[in-house]
Amino acid sequence: MKKSMFTLSVIVGLLVVNLFGQNIEITFTGDNNGQPVQLDSVYIENLTQGGEVVLYPPDLTLILVMTGIEDAMTNESTAFRLQQNYPNPFNDQTSVKLQVSETTQVEMIISNILGQRLLSITRTLSSGNHTFIFTPGKESCYLMTANYMGQSKTIKMLCNSIGAGQSINLSHAGYAGQNPLVKSKELEGELPYEPGDELLIIAYVESDETGIVKSPETSQEYIMQFATNIPCPGLDSLLYEGQWYHTIQVSGQCWMKENL
Repeated sequence: MKKSMFTLSVIVGLLVVNLFGQNIEITFTGDNNGQPVQLDSVYIENLTQGGEVVLYPPDLTLILVMTGIEDAMTNESTAFRLQQNYPNPFNDQTSVKLQVSETTQVEMIISNILGQRLLSITRTLSSGNHTFIFTPGKESCYLMTANYMGQSKTIKMLCNSIGAGQSINLSHAGYAGQNPLVKSKELEGELPYEPGDELLIIAYVESDETGIVKSPETSQEYIMQFATNIPCPGLDSLLYEGQWYHTIQVSGQCWMKENL
């Protein structure tokens, strides 16, 4: 009996290690009707726990860090975080999220790629999560820097459309208190994850985008489809309620052509 209980304990222990001790590695590639597509960026958001990250080539690999909700609540976020703007690249406007742990003054600086300062604002921000909306001018690339209590963080923002004579603007658009489910670390290629969490994944190529929602269980590659008006890869037709339907690929989604 003791031997059986010991064996069962070992099995359960191994299962726990396999489920929570190993991170999941996801890579992303693009495809258009069998032709490789070079992705500009990939945005991933954990719709269940919260948290987001943006990947840029050549490193289009995401590490899903296995963690429990209890651990996330224990490590309540107290970090200073300037998240990558979304969407990126963008056209007319883009959103940026900033997290601070204490109520104090924060300086926000917008510069061009040469380091020339284009805009600077300083305001007192309460402890928590803040959202800013950035409107571009005539530059195609901007650097946003946040200075907070002796710390400094910078992100690069890419603009697809260049406004002729338009003035740049950075406005405060929202505030929320601390989110206990956001991990207290920089999400640079990593994202907190539990088995069963839903991930929103959006890939960008120039002015086009495609998206999927997935709950990965193992390390794998996701092929982001940009093909349009062709049969779905590997599924040119399907049987539904006794009738065959042709399929059509519309970016990342597969539709029944006759009912579209």
